[in-house]
Amino acid sequence: ASKLEKLKNREFVVYHPSWTYFAKRYNLTQIPVEILGKEPKSKDLQKLITLMKDKNLKVIFVQNGFPENAAKTLAKECDAKIYKIDHLSYDWENELLKTADAFSHNL
Repeated sequence: ASKLEKLKNREFVVYHPSWTYFAKRYNLTQIPVEILGKEPKSKDLQKLITLMKDKNLKVIFVQNGFPENAAKTLAKECDAKIYKIDHLSYDWENELLKTADAFSHNL
């Protein structure tokens, strides 16, 4: 928790916007890739590319089982990396700690 509270960049890109409570708890803002449960269209991707470049966002969090095409395009265009989150992990507590650690090192 203390790692997240010290972050200067408070925004993160995530494929599916399932981190609402987590983001709210740690005063973060999630920027979803998918739009209303669907892959983003070209114009939406272009907006995300511009946003990521403007804000210097260099990581895209993608939950296992979700499409990665849009995330790969964003990563390529923005010189960003993809970090996979196992949101269905049997050991959810440990997975959440690993994800929080990834946030603290990548935001």
